[in-house]
Amino acid sequence: MVDDGKRRENKVRGLWYNRILYCLNQLKAGQSLLLTDVDNIFATYEPLAPFYDSGYDAIFALETKFPTYIFDTMGFVLCGGMTFLKSTNATVAVMEKLLDMCDTPEHPQRCDDQVEWNQMLAADMVWNSTWSREESRLTDGGMVQF
Repeated sequence: MVDDGKRRENKVRGLWYNRILYCLNQLKAGQSLLLTDVDNIFATYEPLAPFYDSGYDAIFALETKFPTYIFDTMGFVLCGGMTFLKSTNATVAVMEKLLDMCDTPEHPQRCDDQVEWNQMLAADMVWNSTWSREESRLTDGGMVQF
């Protein structure tokens, strides 16, 4: 993982593929997940019950602007490295699609999950881009409500 160039990139992208595969298997086993990258810093305690009780199958943190071409179109991007995934049939179906997107003949079992999440959600969902660019998009708890 420390060498430069294509070999390192392939190892990292293989790691992201395996993270998606692991998460999918946990969701299929009935385990909901709080997925976070190792470089995420938790500054305050937040109980998980509100996530379970929110009525949403998935909750994402907002990314700053990567991938930029999707941010330019939608007005926001979702962070693949800070996600709550509830174990539901819908979440399993979305994760299976994400895993398929990360296993192509050109790039077997490799992907950048941040890019793939946003490409999939930008292509398959209708977002209110006007709303996404307004500061009022955040609620009192800092969670996007769409």
